[in-house]
Parts: sequence; C-alpha cells; structure tokens
Amino acid sequence: MITSNNTRDLSDALKRRCLHLFISYPEESRELEIVRLKVPGLSEALAAQVVHVIRRMRSLDLRKAPSISETLDWAQALVLLNAERIDRQLIEETLQLLIKYDRDTQRVSEHVAWLLEGGPGHTHEHGEDDGHEHGHDHGNGHHHHHHPHADRHAHNHGRSSKPRPPLRPAEPDLRDMQAKQLEHTARYFSGHGGRVDGESGER
Repeated sequence: MITSNNTRDLSDALKRRCLHLFISYPEESRELEIVRLKVPGLSEALAAQVVHVIRRMRSLDLRKAPSISETLDWAQALVLLNAERIDRQLIEETLQLLIKYDRDTQRVSEHVAWLLEGGPGHTHEHGEDDGHEHGHDHGNGHHHHHHPHADRHAHNHGRSSKPRPPLRPAEPDLRDMQAKQLEHTARYFSGHGGRVDGESGER
C-alpha cells in the first residue's frame, strides 16, 4: 500500500501497477465522533468547536490543510491547556500545531474571525454585525423587519450552503485570468488561420 497525500505526482509506470483509491476527509459528524473517541478529556462543546474551526480552515487556500492527525494533536493540546472555548488568542498561540508553512500561517491569521463565525460557543464582539433582525414602525400598525443578510440569502437560494472564506482585497480572480488567457490564445490562432507554423502550415 502506497500513500501520496497529494504531495508529489507518482510516475506513470508506478501508477499503472496500482489500483487507485482517493480518500477525502470524513463527514462532520464522523470527524466529531473521532475527536470525541480519541480525546476523551475534551468537552462536548469544545470538541464541536474544534471540528467547526478545522473544517473551515481546510476550505482556505492552504498549501497543506490540517489532517485528522493534526486535529487530534490540537484537541489534545487544548485539553492540556484547560481551554474552555476557542477564541482568536488561542488559535494564534497554538496555530503551529496545525499549520506547517509560513504562507499558510498568514492566510489563516487573516481569517481567524471567519473561522470562528457561526460555530458553537461563538459570541459576537460589541459593534460586530450579528445578523439580527432590526425593525421599525411605519405608523399604520405595520412593523417592517429588515435582515441585513436577507438579500444574500435570497440570492444564494438553492445553492450549496458550504461556507466559503472571504476573498482578500488584493487576491486576483483566477477564473477571470484564465478566461482572458483562453481568449488571447483563441485570437492568436484565429489570426494565423489555425496554424502553429505559419510557413509550413503544419498544425
């Protein structure tokens, strides 16, 4: 049995001699069960928060996302630290248990608030947009409710509810760049009559 963990591509000769099996991360409920089983000293609430943060962290564009093994290491460390809940300071102080590359550390640090958002035990800071409904009277007996995220929820109706990390302001739109590259290539070949070699006419 050979594991690659997507760290490097295997040679074609080796691939021909193997049966390939791609194993993804377990579902959230299964991962929570693993954490509870392997780290019995972790409280139910903290175990749920660990899984929530880790799964969001994996959705970031990281060079190496935290594995199940690293998740268990982190959970065990939280037990030793007598942690009651995960907050920004705790993540920053224990991030080296989960992240192995400097670029990934910076990426995660930029999204700590998002990692904690919506998770069990998460509380909003003063002044933070908590998404609660706000209402005002029109004076005719009717009360109008306005939800700050209503338009976004309506726009995403029917789409996957999988959380996505916010894009950094300076982060380029890769899809737009790829589309422009394809358009440029198409124009180049159409200008040459579809030929790669303009003199010989060979395709």
